[in-house]
Amino acid sequence: MAASMLPASGLYAADVLKTREDGGPGVYTDGKTAGSAAAPVDKLTFPVGQAARIATIGGGVRGFGMLAEFPAGGPRRILVTRQTTVSSQEPYLPTALARVFDPAGNLVAVEDFSAQKSGMETRTLQVPEGAAGIWRISFSGGRQGDLIELRLPPTEAWGVRGEMAVGVSATTPRPAYLWVPPSSRKLLLGVEAGSPAGIALESRDGKPLAQAEVLSGGQRKGRILLDPAPAGQVVRVVLPQVFDGAIDFEGAPGLLCPTPEMAERLQGGTVESHGVRVAGPLQARARDWMVATAPTLDQDPRLNWPTEVPADLASPAVEVLPFGKYGGLNGVISLMRAQNENLDPAKPYFGIPTPTGLPTDGSEAESWMNFLPFPGRFLSLYDSASFAALHAFPGKLNAAYRDPQILKRAIMAAFFHLSALQGDDLIRDGRMMDLPYPLTHTFFIYDGLAQAYLSVKEALPADAGEIWRQGLMAIADKAADHQAYESNQWAHVLKAHLETYLATGEKRFLSYFERGMKAYLGGAYGPNSKFGQHPAGYFLEEYGPDGNYDRLNLFSLAACYNNYKAMPGRDEALAEAMKLGIEKNLRFKSFFWLPQPDGTLHSPTALNCRTSAMFCLSGYPGEFIAREDFPLGAARFYLDKEPAEGIGAAGITSFVANTPDWIARTIRQGVTWGGAEFEGGGQWLPALAQAYGTGVIAQPAALPFTQKDQTWQLPGLLAWNRGGIYGLTFYDVIGAQRKLVGRFGGGPSVLWTPATGSFLASMQPVGSAEAGHLPASAKEITRPEQLTYSCVFGKSDKGAFFASGSDRAKIQEGAEGREFSIISRTGSPMLAAFTWDYAFVENGLDLSVTAKTVTAPQECFVNLPVLSRLATAKVTLETPHRLVFATEQGSVTMEWPEEAAGRLEDSVSPSVKRLVVPLQPGGGRLTFRIRVSTPANPS
Repeated sequence: MAASMLPASGLYAADVLKTREDGGPGVYTDGKTAGSAAAPVDKLTFPVGQAARIATIGGGVRGFGMLAEFPAGGPRRILVTRQTTVSSQEPYLPTALARVFDPAGNLVAVEDFSAQKSGMETRTLQVPEGAAGIWRISFSGGRQGDLIELRLPPTEAWGVRGEMAVGVSATTPRPAYLWVPPSSRKLLLGVEAGSPAGIALESRDGKPLAQAEVLSGGQRKGRILLDPAPAGQVVRVVLPQVFDGAIDFEGAPGLLCPTPEMAERLQGGTVESHGVRVAGPLQARARDWMVATAPTLDQDPRLNWPTEVPADLASPAVEVLPFGKYGGLNGVISLMRAQNENLDPAKPYFGIPTPTGLPTDGSEAESWMNFLPFPGRFLSLYDSASFAALHAFPGKLNAAYRDPQILKRAIMAAFFHLSALQGDDLIRDGRMMDLPYPLTHTFFIYDGLAQAYLSVKEALPADAGEIWRQGLMAIADKAADHQAYESNQWAHVLKAHLETYLATGEKRFLSYFERGMKAYLGGAYGPNSKFGQHPAGYFLEEYGPDGNYDRLNLFSLAACYNNYKAMPGRDEALAEAMKLGIEKNLRFKSFFWLPQPDGTLHSPTALNCRTSAMFCLSGYPGEFIAREDFPLGAARFYLDKEPAEGIGAAGITSFVANTPDWIARTIRQGVTWGGAEFEGGGQWLPALAQAYGTGVIAQPAALPFTQKDQTWQLPGLLAWNRGGIYGLTFYDVIGAQRKLVGRFGGGPSVLWTPATGSFLASMQPVGSAEAGHLPASAKEITRPEQLTYSCVFGKSDKGAFFASGSDRAKIQEGAEGREFSIISRTGSPMLAAFTWDYAFVENGLDLSVTAKTVTAPQECFVNLPVLSRLATAKVTLETPHRLVFATEQGSVTMEWPEEAAGRLEDSVSPSVKRLVVPLQPGGGRLTFRIRVSTPANPS
């Protein structure tokens, strides 16, 4: 037995991440890294060895692997040694996995190193006898700085690669040879750690091509970009002997071989399929199936569409679910036609409808066929899931149920992603030319593939079923602790892990789900984070709450809970934690579900940290699929009002229909529309069918706006229903340690009465047409017209504009829970403390504002956002110290001292008028007396 060389390395942490969290649990080291002790190995039996440090890039992508050619029988045994140091700082256990794939791309051996303690372990992977060809050995996950060695039996051709970044060691070939496919257009060598000095690319015979340039001011340390790439050639990669950093490649498989002949022989592990070179054998099998199937798809898609609605539908509340814009059935023909536009195997979008949002700068012409990932756009995220959901939904009116054409189309859309997989199982849709972030929407695509496979696996042809199963498992293992970059994205990955387990029965996928879900719900990253559930109940999105993405989080969590709660072998403590997490989220959001006199719902949005969407909207149906077990979910289900005419919101999201007549009208309209009224949709159908199929709805809970004489507090939130006014202030993200996009600080988030609806509401400063992601103009407040939220603003002593709302705030409770003060302190350009006092009085609210400044400002005002979106509402400034907000059902008056002359001004939002009242900054209190008035005989 001889000692294998496992060298020390200067690679402690690849400084390539925008934020530490983007690297996942494996980058939270406490300054220590794995040692470099020698592992005793039999070098006669295992003469080929490669060692590498784990180097993490964006999205927690990490690992390295080898490709090696073996004769019939295969390698039979492979040694894997890992040295790791467990960190006291890591938020949860990182996954560490060694896998072996045969020449057909099938997983044949797997060893889970995740639970390994600090120190060194060597394990032998027993590999079943297999065919001659190129075998793949991959180690994925682990901790930043882990030292991994792979040792193989004798082989005539081998190479080593980062998956994606390789931590270079003394065993790395110097020089190394890299094969560039004939279809390559650009070749990037990225230096993610270490000094770029001396790194170069040369021709096969040693002629210089380029030297690494040093980069500054960003995550990457250096790079070489060859544009155009030396397509169809072998290039020589020069790494100085002293270099022990990390490198990765874009534009070609990054397989580093010790000789040019080996590089030519292995060809980066790629395989040709019908004129296109794909990244591996499983990819080729998927593409081969697609090419054979495409001619069998109907060029004029038709379904046996119903002509009338039977009078004896057993469960109309379930039958209605596939109808409407997002139900899937009214868009399935459109989706089939769009897929028919991309049935040319020579085109990169072969098998899917054309993606949306592609750039027009020329980069859209480059694709995975050139080993350049699509440029980060939405790319057939759920098309396969939509087809699969409709194929599996057993409704009497579902013309797509068990239709063979629908099944083929589900497979085609799924196999597009499998055929385009990178050789290390990554779903690539993030380009690395500028930043080492290779993934963008993996969380959606993986979830769509897992959900679709679970829906149709029993109906799949044997060959397609095995390809899909192998591809799904490969993606799941590589994404084992991938969190993406926000809570909802992590939640989608967790949902996909559970679906993968349910579909395959492989328990390691259940462990990925359970480990991640415990961290997600347990606040593993703390409240100053983009990941997990805040103690107040909302899910952290860009470090705070968000009305849109909270729905995506709850949907994923509730869908998981509905699958997990009765699953044999479940972790009872985790099931209870999931239930509690849903309850906490519903509780938080229930304070924002406010009905308006016109029958709509409204929520304030100024607290949002990513979008301008309201918490009350339906969208992703998390609250709705929670209606069986959660009284607040049932309350939200019943909150939407049936329209007097038409089907209203049910034409978009049919699951909101909550009366027999509304459901019946929606079904009739859906049948009338046919299959081409919309395009796509249907990815929520399995979760909705599961939840609504039980027919059980919990007893609805009383919502806060209905509970009189109550006060509630959650971390960062105060709400009350007293004196005829329901109100709340979301005053801070408790635990945050950074400036957030959301606007807080202690002013009222919303004031509401039954007669007027929301008459004062803090909203994000966007126009009504900008209901999506917050534009840059909403993130930087520079002028008064942007103040669509409660705040204090003015000009500093030096004339600089200032506005409160971006600073930490604290709450103080007064006498008997009827008085509260919220204090925030601002920094430059106006050092000040602003206090908002709330006193609950009979028939109203006394709202007082105080400003204490270090220097006297040139001017100072209180800004209150008056909501003017209701067509029936009338907002009148009767005098400079009295405002009336009136509807046909009643009114609210606001009065303030005569010496403070107020004015009503416009804002950037057409639905918000700004009540602007001067405030004396020396500590004097400005009080608004807000009183409720209703007609003597309200109708």
